[in-house]
Amino acid sequence: MKKILIITLLSMLLIGCENETLKSEEVYDSELEQQVEKRDYYGYQEFEYSWVYDVSDYTKVIDNATKILKVKVLDTGDGTFEFSSGVSASPLSSVEVEVLEVLYGDNSDMDITTVYKEGGDVTIEQMIDYYPSEKIEKMGLDDISIEDAKNKYMAFETIELEKDNIYILTLKKNDNENIWFITPSGYGVFKLNDINTLETNSNETYTNFITNKTVDIAEFRK
Repeated sequence: MKKILIITLLSMLLIGCENETLKSEEVYDSELEQQVEKRDYYGYQEFEYSWVYDVSDYTKVIDNATKILKVKVLDTGDGTFEFSSGVSASPLSSVEVEVLEVLYGDNSDMDITTVYKEGGDVTIEQMIDYYPSEKIEKMGLDDISIEDAKNKYMAFETIELEKDNIYILTLKKNDNENIWFITPSGYGVFKLNDINTLETNSNETYTNFITNKTVDIAEFRK
């Protein structure tokens, strides 16, 4: 395993009314380890999230969601700053989905084909183009060569969604763009426990990506 630069950022997301600070879980690291073998990484950016409600309580996650969808993941993309805002923003990565059921939202939500998750891989060049020069200098990226900037990647901490698996996602709309993103981070991701329950019409249960709490599908309908 090659050595990589670790940079910690603070992400402030204001949702709800309670103050909760929760560190990212080690589960993110497994995806990074797999990716490092495939790409030339300059470093890895991890986050300490600060939420304003208890995101470990799935009932509050559900209550604060604007949309809740049951989806099949078709593909995932690299990070982009196209929809990011603010000097401390992380990139967002696309997730191509097939909506299987709208648990909370409108009938038109069945037409949603792309949602976004925080983080993902970006080139150093993308970072230099997006962040102000003062931040680039502070991160030690100001003297990197043009060739390295184009070819080296920064892996921003992200949640791993596996292709062809079934998930329930809690979503909100980006303030400035007409896109839907998963929130609050991995606390808004629930994975189907048993694919056979779809085929037999048995009761479906889902496990949260971070807390490992199991939730009945009926609890997502509000």
